[in-house]
Amino acid sequence: MIEKDRLRMEQAIDNVVSNSCKYAGTDIHVSFDSYSVETSMDQTAGGMKAEFLRIHIKDEGPGVSEEKLPLITEKYYRGSNSAKIAGSGLGFYLVKYYMEKQGGGLEYYNDNGFTVELLLRKV
Repeated sequence: MIEKDRLRMEQAIDNVVSNSCKYAGTDIHVSFDSYSVETSMDQTAGGMKAEFLRIHIKDEGPGVSEEKLPLITEKYYRGSNSAKIAGSGLGFYLVKYYMEKQGGGLEYYNDNGFTVELLLRKV
């Protein structure tokens, strides 16, 4: 079981998929798995595991340049290849915000295309 805001999840997924359609223009692959992270409350307490549902969304496009990768979740940031493509530069900023507000997270990286991982905390 996961706890989520249905509307915000729809918006996050739509945003990621829309960006892949606009910028990569390739097939988009979606998969799911479980993900665990060791956490510790303090130095004296033993480690605990946080469990997540991980949604992988991957395209086959050129990805994002390594120097620009850290910028894509900044408010109003738009890449140099976006001049002729409609948008406000809020997409990934909002995806990150929505995922963190639900107790989850966002990971993204290049791997023979661009991959986004949406993390939803299991309850």
